[in-house]
Amino acid sequence: MEAYIPILIFLCVAAAFPLVTLVLSLVVRPRSYNAVKMAPYECGIEAVGDPRARYSIRYYVIAVLFVVFDVEVIFFFPWAVRFNLLGLFGFVEMLVFIGIRARWSGYETPREGALVSADTKAGGGKPGDPRAEPVPSPALDALREAMPGAVEEVVYFSGEVTAKVPADRILDVCRFLKEDPRARMDLLSDLSAVDYPKDEKRFEINYHLYSIPLSKRIRVKIRLAEDEAAGSVCGIWATANWHEREVFDLFGIRFTGHPDMTRILLPDDWKGHPLRKEYPLEGFAEQHPRFR
Repeated sequence: MEAYIPILIFLCVAAAFPLVTLVLSLVVRPRSYNAVKMAPYECGIEAVGDPRARYSIRYYVIAVLFVVFDVEVIFFFPWAVRFNLLGLFGFVEMLVFIGIRARWSGYETPREGALVSADTKAGGGKPGDPRAEPVPSPALDALREAMPGAVEEVVYFSGEVTAKVPADRILDVCRFLKEDPRARMDLLSDLSAVDYPKDEKRFEINYHLYSIPLSKRIRVKIRLAEDEAAGSVCGIWATANWHEREVFDLFGIRFTGHPDMTRILLPDDWKGHPLRKEYPLEGFAEQHPRFR
């Protein structure tokens, strides 16, 4: 029986870590929404409501267990089974490891960062939410002044400005925002899309613009129906070339006037567009053997 005591100690210590982690997480978890997690998505969607990555704390405990298991095999088992041979050195070594492990567990529910508990409360979108307060935007003011009626809707969130404009005016709007000295949006940092298949205009395209000399940003949105195409902004920003090809590749959205409207990530004969909502989660089975 005595031969099994070290193994029992090993199992007890191994079980104690996730339990302690869970208790600490419940005690020190943040009690309000996290500003980092509540920032707008890259595609421009505001993180309204709950935090954008609501994982149960058990999710992080399981993830930690994978790490702890590997380390336990290296440290805990020899320490428990061969304690007499390892002596004081082995004991100190284990204390150091436990200290590091305990310190790292604090990052599982930080007060600032990406990992927070599932119980984190968010106030996005509620009346009086300070994150939705308007912020100054000389580029938006200049656009409204020069092109009345071009801005259909404006959304403020976490200090960022998003302007929704008609799809048939996107070229004029983008050209103005680049050339006007009050805006000087000389960089198209990203161009992304979102699919809302239940909407009449199912596709939303987001233009993320940045002014290098003024250090200002603005996001421009348009909506398109499935059979509609957007005007290419390659003639305004050269970076749009690959961005628009990526959106075409993954969503099937075409851009009129693009110099090379072909796929950029997938083979030319690939079936479908993977980021559309109706695309099968595992792709099309007949294509799997061909592209292994």
